[in-house]
Amino acid sequence: MKSVDSKTSMAILKEYSVPSNVVAEPFEDIYALIKQVSRSQMTRERAEEIYSHAENTLTMPELDSIVSIEIKTLISEIEMYQGQIQALEKMMKQLMEQVESKIRTIPGIGKILGAMILGEIGDIDKFSSAKKLVAFAGLDPVTHQSGNFKNSTGPISKRGSPQLRSALFMAANVARQNDENLGAYYNGKIENGKHHKSALNALAAKLLRIVYWVLKNDKEYKVQ
Repeated sequence: MKSVDSKTSMAILKEYSVPSNVVAEPFEDIYALIKQVSRSQMTRERAEEIYSHAENTLTMPELDSIVSIEIKTLISEIEMYQGQIQALEKMMKQLMEQVESKIRTIPGIGKILGAMILGEIGDIDKFSSAKKLVAFAGLDPVTHQSGNFKNSTGPISKRGSPQLRSALFMAANVARQNDENLGAYYNGKIENGKHHKSALNALAAKLLRIVYWVLKNDKEYKVQ
């Protein structure tokens, strides 16, 4: 299982909690649950690996009941937080529909990311230039100066709003895969020797400059 908070992982932990509870049940019962929750996406071989790991795990029977209670409590908390996140995402989508911001015409920016970006930026008029907005997001490069030499091609500063920066990274990752022009911009950085993260940083900054133009001019994004 790739993630502890995946549906399959959560179902197994909620039902059995500890390895000793897993191996106390016939494999076919465990596999039936995995097959149902994963919608048959998890192979029988992978389910057998999980069961085998449970069989080979050293446990302390006297602590199993305590650990089981703790795990079930954590699962309940995770489910509660997931429910709250879903409710917030639904609210954000509804707000974006009411606002009808042209920011959603920018590739990679949907209802949720659009709401996050607008919420972090606030009033666009408080930024006198796109450069200042990029700095606010911490996407501006760190400047190193030695004598008369100034280098502004280093890593990003990561100052400012981490939430805005995170939203732009996600938007950039979507845009590079779904928009020909922005994908070409990203690929150009890779061809020039940048690694994935640096190229994505550059694309996120470019997206934010586009956001600035769209909000300042109240116009839809169009490829120039």
